[in-house]
Amino acid sequence: MTDSSTYTYALVISIVYTILLFIETKYISKNDVTMKQLVKGAFFAYVASLGGIYIVNNVVSPEVSVGENIKVFTGEPDF
Repeated sequence: MTDSSTYTYALVISIVYTILLFIETKYISKNDVTMKQLVKGAFFAYVASLGGIYIVNNVVSPEVSVGENIKVFTGEPDF
């Protein structure tokens, strides 16, 4: 995955999170929503999604070539 698509995915995730946070706070909890709360939530969602995407791409599932035969010795030793 390229760097620009990583940032785009993180931005989309943070925008969706901010919209859901606004809806939950305004209409479900019936509390006032400040712009500071929304920006803070969006920033944390952006940073967390960047970290999560990095971990998934580089730590959890490194690229493994499929189809290679692993050579192991399974017979009797010659010594």
